[in-house]
Amino acid sequence: MKQRKKTYRELASEFKRTKSEKSFTELYHKMYPGMIRYVTKIVKDGDLAQDLVSEIFAKVHAKIHTYDPAWEITTWAYRIAYNQCMGHFRKKKKQPITLSLLGGNTEDEDSSLMEILLLREDESMSTDEHIEEDELIKQQFNFTKDAITALPPMYKPYMVECFFNGKTYKEIAAMMQKHERGVTVQTVKNRIFRGRKILKGQIKSFEAAL
Repeated sequence: MKQRKKTYRELASEFKRTKSEKSFTELYHKMYPGMIRYVTKIVKDGDLAQDLVSEIFAKVHAKIHTYDPAWEITTWAYRIAYNQCMGHFRKKKKQPITLSLLGGNTEDEDSSLMEILLLREDESMSTDEHIEEDELIKQQFNFTKDAITALPPMYKPYMVECFFNGKTYKEIAAMMQKHERGVTVQTVKNRIFRGRKILKGQIKSFEAAL
């Protein structure tokens, strides 16, 4: 009888519980194809992507105790991957083309659009089936880009500067003060928070229509 393959979450939970290198190796090989594609899309460099993915999995290994099995391991690990890529670009003082789609704010307390857009992992998917997944992610990215630019004027410039241009709250506040009196860092936080709520609603409607 063919043994059922363990899911991402099962492997992650097992590794967290046992610290078994066998479990981690299985998790690594299961997650690697999607992770290398995701990182390559951001950095646009295959060799660099491989180096970053090695660092990402080292962090997954070291930080597994912080993983909450109530969430998909892919969502948690891809957030680590996103932060690792952005850290690379900050060191190089460069910004990737895809940053405008994934969200580029460097504020620690702010969550990027990555968390909104990341697909729930289908445990039964093969590597070949990820081609269809990639196309869906592309559709989501394009929809989100259009949705941000269509936001009400009160929120649009704040969201554009945060997610398209990678500005910090402080930088956005200084920029907006030239056009609107009384803008503070808290103003920026509030408007981005409300803009994101509108955006999440639009994305849910989009996903329901797929």
